[in-house]
Amino acid sequence: MENEIRRNMDEWKTCTIKIAISGSSGTGKSSFINAFRGLQDYDTDAAPVGTNETTMDPTVHRHPGYPNIELWDLPGVGTPTFPKETYLRKINVDTYDFFLLMTCTRFYDDDRWLAKEIISRKKRCYFLRTKIDDDIRNGKRSKKDFNTAEWLEDNKRKSLKDLYDGGVSNPVVFLISSAWPMQYDFVALQQQLIDDSPALKREAVVLSLTAISEKMLKGKLEVLKSRIGKHSTLAVLGSLVPIPIVGWKVNYAVMKNAVELYREQFGIDDKSLMKVAHQKCVSLEKLKQDLCLESDKIFRSQGDFFNFCEEAYDQALVGTFAKAIPIVGSIISAVKTAPAAAAIQNKLLDLCYKEACRAFQYQSE
Repeated sequence: MENEIRRNMDEWKTCTIKIAISGSSGTGKSSFINAFRGLQDYDTDAAPVGTNETTMDPTVHRHPGYPNIELWDLPGVGTPTFPKETYLRKINVDTYDFFLLMTCTRFYDDDRWLAKEIISRKKRCYFLRTKIDDDIRNGKRSKKDFNTAEWLEDNKRKSLKDLYDGGVSNPVVFLISSAWPMQYDFVALQQQLIDDSPALKREAVVLSLTAISEKMLKGKLEVLKSRIGKHSTLAVLGSLVPIPIVGWKVNYAVMKNAVELYREQFGIDDKSLMKVAHQKCVSLEKLKQDLCLESDKIFRSQGDFFNFCEEAYDQALVGTFAKAIPIVGSIISAVKTAPAAAAIQNKLLDLCYKEACRAFQYQSE
């Protein structure tokens, strides 16, 4: 039973999501691939940027934390090496879940042709107008009364018109900046990918995307809450540790692993916080103090965890479960302890979520 639950909970990690990215050299594909994976261009696993080299073969870039997410850098269509006549076969068009067609200027005939071919195969296709921050900066330099909101609206309208005029049905355009993914349409693109994912792959997409918005944090919270039932069952199986005073008996390692997953998903694990600390020019410990983080302290030792459980025991939600469950020889039976374990995990998850919201606001300042 325990092994079956574990396999079921980890199934999303084996659910491969293939995202194809097409665009000519210089459109910012590599920077986008890095931003999408939550990487800086200088990180070890980052796709090389600034080389201006033409992609000669489909090249995969996997998410460093979730290798089931694959971003495929495709060669541009219409070149001597990749003419329209053989392009679809050479890129294995039917193997991808999503297509992102990129440009930093406007969409041309080749882009429209490719989009129509993709749509005819019942594949999801989105258009990305990149380097928006560069255009806005140049606009402000050249025009005293430059209006960013009006420019964004006008640019999207023109892009949609080009696509409609070229015969593309119901095009979806996102204006993005890979340098500033928390601005413009980057967040909306993430949400579109989630909304358009098949049900079986949606959980994998949500848990594999970097949370760069409060809406994404909320989405992760909902998915993680839906997993608590299975997680709490695991928490009362295997090697159990009795908690003094409270009388519960839980799998300490399972509870600890759950919080490590929550912190990683919400971007408040040490690896993620180190990046924030670097951006804000503060130490990791100072950052944790500023954010009033408590989730990383609960599992420093079993004693700290016991203290947390004792506090939870006195609260209404957990207390209700505890009072309703008969104690047998000072240790509650594993099956009957599951609701209490679920209540603890809900409390831990809510704590991590609130900390993540504070961290997000801190980054946005």
